[in-house]
Amino acid sequence: MINDNLKAIIVPIFFTAVFAQEIEPPVVATTLGDYIDLVFNVLFNLSIVILPLAILAGGVMFLTGATPSRIELGKKIMLFSGVIFGIMLIAKLIISVTKGDITFLR
Repeated sequence: MINDNLKAIIVPIFFTAVFAQEIEPPVVATTLGDYIDLVFNVLFNLSIVILPLAILAGGVMFLTGATPSRIELGKKIMLFSGVIFGIMLIAKLIISVTKGDITFLR
């Protein structure tokens, strides 16, 4: 077991060495367009992960649906997943085209 006097010496030295390093900010955006682009990239990447799962869930409901309502629900899930992803692609295009024009935060 470490002596209390030794702890009093080691702990401040350790924390000084750990916290003395300069931390760079994770977001390096200077304009409103850059902020919008960063936030939308997170949402877009999340939708890329969720889209196949939603289509898979809709396909399973469509193929294993015992009632016509379950089959229709599976079709709707797959259709709306594709439509929402299409909207995300169009929004990504619009944001990438107009990103340089939005410069309110200078």
